[in-house]
Amino acid sequence: MVADVQQDWGVTYGEPGSAMVELDGIGYFLASDGIHGLELWRTDFTEKDTWMVRDICPGDCGGLDSPVIEPIDGLLYFFADAGDGWGLWRSDGSQEGTQRVLAIRQDRKSGSCNCGFAALEGEFLFVADDGTHGCELWRSDGTAAGTALLYDTVPGENLRHEGPQRLRRLDTDTAVFITPYAVWRSDGTPEGTMALLSIEVDTPAVSGIFEIARDVSALGIYYLQADDGIHGTEPWRTDGTVEGTQLLVDSAVGGDDSQPRFDLIEFAGDVYFLAGGAQHWSIWRTDGTPDNTQPFFGVETGRTQQVKGLLGVASDRLFFAAGDAATGWELWSTDGTPAGTELVLDIAPGPAPSLTYTRPEWVTNLEGRLIFPADDVDHGRELWASDGTAAGTFLLADAFVGDESGIKLSFSPSLPRRIGTRVAYFAYDSEGPLAWNLWTTDGTPSNTQTFLGLDLQTPSFPVQYGRRDAKIGAMGRRALFAPRLQTNPGPWSAGGGVPAAPLEILPPDEPVSSLGSQPLSTLGDRALFRVDRPNIGLPSLWASDGTVAGSEQLLEGIDGLQFQVDQRVVGALRAVQGGFYWTDGTPRGTEVAPGPGSVRSVAAAGDHLFLASEVSLWSTHFLVSDVTLLTPGIRVASNFLAAVEKDGGSLALFFVEEDSEVRLWRSNGTTAGTEELYPVAPGPQHPNTLANSGDGKGMVGFGEQILFAGDNSVNGPELWISDGTKQGTHLVIDLVKGSPGSLPDHLVATPSAVYFAAQTPEHGRELWRTDGTAQGTVLVADLAPGPESSLPRWLTVVGDTLYFVASDPLNGRELRAIDLATGELHLVADVLPGPASSSPSSLAPGDGLLWFTATDGVHGHELWRLEIDGLLVDGFESGDTSAWE
Repeated sequence: MVADVQQDWGVTYGEPGSAMVELDGIGYFLASDGIHGLELWRTDFTEKDTWMVRDICPGDCGGLDSPVIEPIDGLLYFFADAGDGWGLWRSDGSQEGTQRVLAIRQDRKSGSCNCGFAALEGEFLFVADDGTHGCELWRSDGTAAGTALLYDTVPGENLRHEGPQRLRRLDTDTAVFITPYAVWRSDGTPEGTMALLSIEVDTPAVSGIFEIARDVSALGIYYLQADDGIHGTEPWRTDGTVEGTQLLVDSAVGGDDSQPRFDLIEFAGDVYFLAGGAQHWSIWRTDGTPDNTQPFFGVETGRTQQVKGLLGVASDRLFFAAGDAATGWELWSTDGTPAGTELVLDIAPGPAPSLTYTRPEWVTNLEGRLIFPADDVDHGRELWASDGTAAGTFLLADAFVGDESGIKLSFSPSLPRRIGTRVAYFAYDSEGPLAWNLWTTDGTPSNTQTFLGLDLQTPSFPVQYGRRDAKIGAMGRRALFAPRLQTNPGPWSAGGGVPAAPLEILPPDEPVSSLGSQPLSTLGDRALFRVDRPNIGLPSLWASDGTVAGSEQLLEGIDGLQFQVDQRVVGALRAVQGGFYWTDGTPRGTEVAPGPGSVRSVAAAGDHLFLASEVSLWSTHFLVSDVTLLTPGIRVASNFLAAVEKDGGSLALFFVEEDSEVRLWRSNGTTAGTEELYPVAPGPQHPNTLANSGDGKGMVGFGEQILFAGDNSVNGPELWISDGTKQGTHLVIDLVKGSPGSLPDHLVATPSAVYFAAQTPEHGRELWRTDGTAQGTVLVADLAPGPESSLPRWLTVVGDTLYFVASDPLNGRELRAIDLATGELHLVADVLPGPASSSPSSLAPGDGLLWFTATDGVHGHELWRLEIDGLLVDGFESGDTSAWE
């Protein structure tokens, strides 16, 4: 390891929305431990029995990309991607009992629509996107054979917000859901899936016309909000029949909106909800019939207090937030009668509100006490308990000591969840970007505590849905890199005989806020990078040799991505200036030229540079005077542009997306020589789904030919080859018969072969090699034996060696190498010994070195380097710097 840049790290808890759920007294949640990505964890609230259920996507890639976890019939169901296909999974809470039910799509794009599950008798419904139909209704009995698309409510590849939303169970054999203009029901069969109500209006509301409430149902009725174009947005109800789907009450008579807020709570046989608008919400009560829907508390009943929101039920009382100018929004409760409706306690004395944010999902009932977040000013927002009396309302714990808030309501895992006889929640307990700890309580202050005892700081390359792709630029024996830190985000310099440290190229009052989204480019002994400075000028391009004296700004006003082409870096200028730039890393060798307003892909061959923007292809000989627009007004697919020298000139191939079809084009760098070559992928498939995984390439030059991932709508996504002629463009090999295809990507060329990742039912996603012929296309190794996947990534050629990252059951996800002369494959180093994964990424070759990021299980994800002869031990922790060059 080169340096432990961020020395505090631990478990980072999930993404917004990933709240805890219970199954058989065990709590399940999403988390990353700094080694693995976002995965499923379990806890019984002891440190010994808190662990990751399974590393679904090996290493740090993160298997779970959806916050929805649903207990159904003794199992947990959720959506995950093992790196070789997104789909439906289930778990009994054990590693071996956590298995994929069905891979719904294999293009490594999330198919989750986050609409939840609806459990019916013997099966359940859910909403997913298979890449063809958009977000639509599916059903499953928990087996692969019993999981299939149920009903296409909006034919075609609809957008996420056009398909089913708010899926809920109505009774044992019926579910209800909405689309933007209709209320639906389904009994789990195509013929039993039907629209109960359709409303023809010009424009749907921002969040959809209908919004079914949270999972509260009384007497087989669901409540929703709708605007029928006559009454405004008002409360409606449905019992799953056409005649039972009707307006509940026109609380704001006429076309005005009552903006009903369905934080529904069932209490004493009735359902309570809010209506009237943000300025004068009142609490309403209904038994599900229009005749018995009446205001209960608010301006309509003569009360002067404003209502903020409903909370929950405990001790036979309904709790809500209300107040006036004297008290602010505080804790109230009712027994269902006007006389029994009263203020419980002014938690934040005086006009300050203690309950600024209120939703029923933010509270829970534990043994007759309401557990809820409140802010008494002195302690910030923390967890409280109440039995409905002033004496029985008290603070449980000040997790973040002082007036800072431990509870962050924008972060769903912090919401209290009842698990057995305790309530679990996550709270801030110190400064830091993700200083979270898991807390539990039995409803008393003495037994409210955190049990993990960890300082839960984010690592310096934090998980972002499983990605820790750092930015590293190798310059001989030095490297620039960009740790994702709150302070000193980069660039940092390492190597060359000095410890890793921030490269302070700007004054302290001009901090670097970002280095852009792409890896640093390297030209000889200089690294080029983008610098964004908050409120100071436009993004600028800098070059550095790793020292302050050797750092200088090359250009101001750059935009978008940057690409390295041989001994130049190419990128786009800001739209206000237009054009693009190329540079050799010096001010004198930096030029700007008119051209594309954005640059999505580049390729060079011979003396031609090809640049693809979103709507055109351009070419130049690196001369400002000869920039040529080759294809105006067409959409060029990113990541699918390659060029080779051919017949003394240049040949470029690229994909064009047009009229829902994808076609292969060719160009020799002239307008006349730029034309459509072959209709590789007609239909809804488009090449961006084939290779869009960061370091993956979908097209690469090999000799005078170009190999690429293509889909002819018959064989599915497979490996193709072209010499730039129609007769010379053909499928190399059909690894997976039929439309699923093998989804080749991460193509990298060596002098004798092209290596790539591909997926087959027999071997999972593994490393393959091809010489451009069917007989010369072979599996390199089945590192994860059988249908499991090793998920090869970061294919990097250094001299006569191909380095890459992949997983196996014994060593986990580690750095591996292939001797290109002998074909010998070996493990470079097991940085995190045993089956755990160090998850190397961002491989960057230098002078006799290979730089990368990895974790040893102690320091989090940090910068490492490999001497070509073996792993460097740098002695950083002991203070011995003699191993540094």
